[in-house]
Amino acid sequence: MQLGPHIVVLLMLCFSFQLSAQSTDALINKAQKLQKNLAFQEAIDLYEQVLSKETKPEALFALPECYRLVGNHLKAGEWYAKAAEHPEAPSEIFFYHGLMLMSNDKFEDAGAQFAKFKEKDNAQLRGLNLVKACQPDVRKDLLNAGALFDVSLVPNVNTRFDDFGASFFGDNLLYSSDRDTAKVTGHRGSWLYKPYIQTYMVERTLVDKDTRSYKYGRPTSNVPFDMNYHDGPLRFDGLEQTVYYTMFGTNDKKSNRTSNALNSQIASSKRVGEQWTKPTIKLSMNSREYSVLHPCVVPDGDKMFFASDIAGGFGGFDLYVCYLENGEWSKAVNLGPEINTEGDEIYPFYSLDEHLYFSSDGQTGLGGFDIYFSKSKRGIWAPAVNLGAPLNSPKDEIAIVMDSSCSFGYFSSNRVQGMNMDIYNFKRVALESQILVFDKSTGQGVSDVLITSECLPKDIKYITNVDGKIFAPLPLERSCKLVLQSDAFTATEKDVSTLGYVPGSELFITIPLQLKEAVFKLSGSIKDANSNATISDASLTLINGCGLEQMSVPLDNQGGFSVTLSKDCSYVLKIEKDGYFTSTETFSTRGLRLSKTFSKNIMMPRSTSSTY
Repeated sequence: MQLGPHIVVLLMLCFSFQLSAQSTDALINKAQKLQKNLAFQEAIDLYEQVLSKETKPEALFALPECYRLVGNHLKAGEWYAKAAEHPEAPSEIFFYHGLMLMSNDKFEDAGAQFAKFKEKDNAQLRGLNLVKACQPDVRKDLLNAGALFDVSLVPNVNTRFDDFGASFFGDNLLYSSDRDTAKVTGHRGSWLYKPYIQTYMVERTLVDKDTRSYKYGRPTSNVPFDMNYHDGPLRFDGLEQTVYYTMFGTNDKKSNRTSNALNSQIASSKRVGEQWTKPTIKLSMNSREYSVLHPCVVPDGDKMFFASDIAGGFGGFDLYVCYLENGEWSKAVNLGPEINTEGDEIYPFYSLDEHLYFSSDGQTGLGGFDIYFSKSKRGIWAPAVNLGAPLNSPKDEIAIVMDSSCSFGYFSSNRVQGMNMDIYNFKRVALESQILVFDKSTGQGVSDVLITSECLPKDIKYITNVDGKIFAPLPLERSCKLVLQSDAFTATEKDVSTLGYVPGSELFITIPLQLKEAVFKLSGSIKDANSNATISDASLTLINGCGLEQMSVPLDNQGGFSVTLSKDCSYVLKIEKDGYFTSTETFSTRGLRLSKTFSKNIMMPRSTSSTY
């Protein structure tokens, strides 16, 4: 039987459609494999080929993710916007679309995307955090935090490639870079998943001690550590006798990170004379089932913080801590919800003043990864505080380190449009002020006084200690108004000027407080001691010992009473009712300076002559 022409055409069209579908499916499979193996740029090319032919959700949702991971926020934002219009768009699309909009200074639009994300996945706290981050008053506070820091690009070390993860090593600066990986361009741009890096060292020479200015030499890759081509950045213990760093590898069987096959572990090496031992990864926190990376040890070396995607965390990479016990590292402990979010928390650093600094894209911030800090008290971490601008920006800030003064250090950022990660230094230019708050009448320090000011960070509560003292950083060349609030003392304001002071100097401020006029009250209730029933018809007489007339105290229908008392006076409260024993209560306001309410809940026993 001979087929008609129209049947032949129809069959050819169907065959062509099947070939096209098979072709796009094959491209998607290939792209997904490349993406999992961190070849993001090659994956981008294939996903775009697919989407030029037809809208495949797998390609549409994966393409913006690849653009984000190579640092192209503009293209990522364009494709996230298209993906967000798809009816099957997962909640993550709206979250990362919001982050890309923030990085391009479109905060109102970003807030709308975070609100959609929160609506789709309201169990995730990062949605609420990022909705808050887009509010104008929150952004204003974060942008105004910068008077405490001076930030500048480090000369000689930065290139057009990724340069990041600076650390101190004697008089040198060590950092990681992918400048010599031209043959593996598909892996470029993803500083978070960066398996192709090399360690560089540059000599630092102090030029001006007062301004903390350094001259930087010529970078060299000739470093004294036996490292593979893919490892870093490095972190040292306080004596620079042990070094720790991330050792990157791949592992197709890695179970907990489905987005890629990267498996990273922590390596360590010890100094022996002028040499360093061969690195080892025989550390208890390492596993082939998940990644551990970005190690940071405290100065004495007995505690290590790191990031990991261990199963059971809050999401993405969380921060953990291990303790060195009898020469072995303990089981990893998650730092908890004040630090970790459903996003990624990375690059921890523990300073000499016992603050933990880290980067996060799930906390309330200016956009991308911001740098935060927290402090632990008896094992409980305080809510994370954003360092604000200019340390943070709408782009990514990571890998902060500080010297022993905690006032100078380095961090990495891709804040310059069209550039990858660069290394910046920062100087704390705040004036360290010591504030003493005392009672004007007695001269004694007053505790629990809250101090606020437009010159102080909004996210930190400054409350005086038991001696009435507090240390607070004030910006230089500013006039500041300090506002003091206390339950027992009248609200007070103090004008302070830092004009003419230089960085590193100290300012001692004393502020007297006037005690509020004390108010004394007596309140309580009357009840039957046997039945606990309310007594509303008892007779209450308040007798004083300071020459005033005694007074009758009325009861309400619930058996309650309340009366104002005089200061410096002794009292007897007499309670009478037929059929009950007379009761008395004594109390005094003599010598009291603070307001007080005397609570007297009185149970009346029946007399033996009474009947039930």
